[in-house]
Amino acid sequence: MKNLIFVGACILISGCSSSGSQNIQLIGKWLTESCEQATDSNGVSVDAWFKSEYEFTATGFIFFVPEHYTDAQCITKAQTQTTVNPDLVVTHTDQGKIILQEGIPGYGITLSFETPNETIAVDGFYTINSGVLCFSGIFNFGTLRFGFSEVAGDSAINFDDCLAKL
Repeated sequence: MKNLIFVGACILISGCSSSGSQNIQLIGKWLTESCEQATDSNGVSVDAWFKSEYEFTATGFIFFVPEHYTDAQCITKAQTQTTVNPDLVVTHTDQGKIILQEGIPGYGITLSFETPNETIAVDGFYTINSGVLCFSGIFNFGTLRFGFSEVAGDSAINFDDCLAKL
């Protein structure tokens, strides 16, 4: 089976905090909640399913690892390796604790998406509750995609697309 290549994601996403400290609740490994089937370049479903792991380290790095499975329940890991785009680097800057528009505690965050040709900084928010990490709708911490929405201003927390603490 051919190796699958994902464009637009990064195996190492580095980050730093302006204050030198990180929200300790964020530190650790987080897993996408859904098992998603992959599609080929024509949009046709293929026999490959994925969950992805995001690791936020105390030193400010985020490691992104898409895990390839052979079944729709994401139980049996596949033998093929998954590669991601090494040209994309994303840094994060913690903006501190706030009360979100939903009236719950959360944090401000800036992600900078850097390619060899440009850097785009995107501001948003996140909240952590009972081992579940959810970001503003402007961000996409997905199974087969990582990035941001082209529609600016979606600061509301997207509770339908969250990460679970491992």
